[in-house]
Amino acid sequence: MHENFSLKNLQGLALCLARRDDLSLKDVIDRLFGHVANLSENAPLTHNVRSSIIAACFYLLYSEGQHVEGVTDFLRELLKKLPNLRWIDDAAINKTDSKELQYLNNLCFVLIPV
Repeated sequence: MHENFSLKNLQGLALCLARRDDLSLKDVIDRLFGHVANLSENAPLTHNVRSSIIAACFYLLYSEGQHVEGVTDFLRELLKKLPNLRWIDDAAINKTDSKELQYLNNLCFVLIPV
């Protein structure tokens, strides 16, 4: 299986969801985040959680404004929990590749001023 299957799969899902106009905000959040949607304080920040966050950013870029406020509010709530989450480096990607961390850092810089 491809090393970054989860991330690429969620990115593809985000692009498909962005092109549909018949989905509610709840549908989008549930499909992008699944069980991660109810992330509690002190929960593990796993590769799947990080992939979902990155996929949500792809959704925001390609959704042409659909559910932008709702998804942004959801990401803002996750961002507030970020200092309390436990980072678990369970990704099968190359450990020297910092691309995923750069995506998360960029997300923080984009959402903090909002």
